[in-house]
Amino acid sequence: MTYLHIATGALALLAGFVALFSAKGGHWHRLAGRVFVGAMLLMGGSGALLAALKPVRISVVAGLLVIYLVATALLCVRRRVDESRGWLAGLMLLAVLTGALGWHWGWLGLQGGHGELDGYPAAAYLLFGSIALLGAGLDLRLLHAGAIQGKHRLARHLWRMGMALYLATSAFFLGQAKLFPPSMQHTELLAAPVLTVVLVVAYWLVRTLRGRRPSPVNAAPGS
Repeated sequence: MTYLHIATGALALLAGFVALFSAKGGHWHRLAGRVFVGAMLLMGGSGALLAALKPVRISVVAGLLVIYLVATALLCVRRRVDESRGWLAGLMLLAVLTGALGWHWGWLGLQGGHGELDGYPAAAYLLFGSIALLGAGLDLRLLHAGAIQGKHRLARHLWRMGMALYLATSAFFLGQAKLFPPSMQHTELLAAPVLTVVLVVAYWLVRTLRGRRPSPVNAAPGS
């Protein structure tokens, strides 16, 4: 299971960056998007399971959050709301569970003397939990509206895929800095890939919401 988690994590990072920088709607973009979705779902599931067994509760929350973000982003470009209400409702409940765990464990961390839980700051639990609850709130709004189209549909897809890639990138380059040479561990080099994801996703979100869609609304996952 550990090797599966490592292998799918590496594959997800590679595919995510290819999708991020390749021509939107092109062959490499679509192919990388499909690989990214599969690898992220496997990485998130295996990571959450491994973390639950240790336990490392922050990784449980992060793994569930990744599964939720990628699955809802995929549904957004693959099916209309009326075709996926059951899936959307189930994933919304997963987000509520993830958010509740994040806030519960974050609160436990705040009660401790050092503001940490399992060696991680309580703020990280609260942040992940808040992202999950925000997503659940938007899902509830979408289910009530019954449809989402045009640039708003694509923006929903973009921010969820982008957030999932951000979580994977920061977990590897910042969370596993010890894997890199000592000369790199305390430099800005490891933060550069994370900042790149933030800036590029933000660029496409702004461009999309201003009416310049980077690709058709039925683009493949990872767009």
